Amino acid sequence: MAVDAIEVKLDEIEKWAAGRPVNRDELRLMFELARDHLGHRTPGSFEPGDLDELLLEVYPRRVEIPSGTDAVQIVEAARDLVDFIEETTDTTGELLTELEDAVPEFMEIVAENAPASHGLAEMLEELGLPSDRMPGIRLPSADVLLAAAKQSKLLARAHELAAWAGDGKEVDDDDELTDEAVAQAAAALGVNDQLEIRVLADLAEFAGFASTESGSFAPLPGGFEQWPDGENVAEIWQTGFISTFGFVLDRVADFRGSDIDFADVPANLLIMLFLARDVGLPRTEISELIHELTEDEWHGYVEQHGDPADFFIHVMTEIGGLEVDGENVRYTPLALNAVREHFMANGVDVPLLPPSAEMTAADLAALAMDLSGPEMAAEQAAWLSSRETVPAARELLAVAADGPARVRVWATGVVTELGVAEVWREVLDVDALRPYARYALGETELELSELGWITIDGLTLFVEADEQGIPDLGSAVAPLLPAGNEVELLDVMWRLPHPDVVATLNLLGKYHPDKRVAKHARKVAHKATTLHSQE
Repeated sequence: MAVDAIEVKLDEIEKWAAGRPVNRDELRLMFELARDHLGHRTPGSFEPGDLDELLLEVYPRRVEIPSGTDAVQIVEAARDLVDFIEETTDTTGELLTELEDAVPEFMEIVAENAPASHGLAEMLEELGLPSDRMPGIRLPSADVLLAAAKQSKLLARAHELAAWAGDGKEVDDDDELTDEAVAQAAAALGVNDQLEIRVLADLAEFAGFASTESGSFAPLPGGFEQWPDGENVAEIWQTGFISTFGFVLDRVADFRGSDIDFADVPANLLIMLFLARDVGLPRTEISELIHELTEDEWHGYVEQHGDPADFFIHVMTEIGGLEVDGENVRYTPLALNAVREHFMANGVDVPLLPPSAEMTAADLAALAMDLSGPEMAAEQAAWLSSRETVPAARELLAVAADGPARVRVWATGVVTELGVAEVWREVLDVDALRPYARYALGETELELSELGWITIDGLTLFVEADEQGIPDLGSAVAPLLPAGNEVELLDVMWRLPHPDVVATLNLLGKYHPDKRVAKHARKVAHKATTLHSQE
């Protein structure tokens, strides 16, 4: 197969896409792999079984796929290729079914073979999050945080260990307390578990209470005197927390002589607990995450030593970084502050939220795009309680009219709950809000163009989910179209001057479970692309 034949086929696909972006580079690689490993003489001559072999055998052996984001790009290119083949040749849908069946296994293979990456920005990208910012947080005052830091049980015991060391205690060739010194410390401090002494010794060094630089484990002048009333207590707590968070599981494995590799656990937990915010993560979910990241050694370790999540949670609770509420585990405000500082130091912005009364509706809307659940409900309630209902509703609708679809869906939902009919009547002449206003005022029989506008707004929520690689969206997007009238609505939707119309039609074309509807969505998506490119 000549290379120019591939380029000709790529030109055909771009022409078919009618201006919609296609990943030409990824498609080129796909054709080259099919030529070299599937024996294709003509670009795009896929038959049943070829996609399975390409994605599940050829790609894993021949192509390095660094992350889930890269895998999603491959899947997107494959979907474009299959759509092209379906619409330009006589096919009966086998290729599309084969592709969708292969995608979950393909994503699992990529996850198993992806190279390790411990950079914070890279990890955020792999989770589908912005690599330069995280949702803003609200924290207590510095005085409140300082008072909480001084209550750390683990730091107090680490300081006690440093005091016990006196003029110095013997260390081994690795600059760690000898087994004899650990036994003596355990007896002196009334500790039954020698592992705890090892953890306390680590923490004493992290916090600057003690050092082995002199050839023995001894109090460190300057740092030792800081606890608990020195001016650097807040920094001491943050350093001790972050360092222990990252190292304590390795200490456990070393102490127990296990080869289990906990290297990927701390960074993942650090981020996941931060995203969970005030809700927290179920204890079982923390255990499952550690299990997934240590799969090869997990079962043997647990059989001998128990669940490592239990020890981790215990230590981080004792230092004052985690709190347990029923079955959920979450950061304390101290830990949220420390993790924020850690993110900021690594180039990830985490803003502090202003008082609710000082927040604009746009500020609240931006927060709503990042947060959900009880935390967002509390922020929303505090904002609404700080102003009169009617002016608040007007502020929210102004943001809804000028903002993106996701903001409009959220803001109109909040205003609907406020029950202020007069405000809805004021926006009946605003194109972006008229459908919502009519519905809120009791007019349930909307025009198709109005229903189409609301439908596009709602679908944009799933466009972002698709971009993040979340699979199986068909069951979520299908109910947004009226059963039995999908084609009629699609024929109206593609003509609407909505900035997200092409993306949402492509989404329906990709995921709607009714193949007839999906095919029609792809057809009108091409029309919408052409229409909007001429505007």
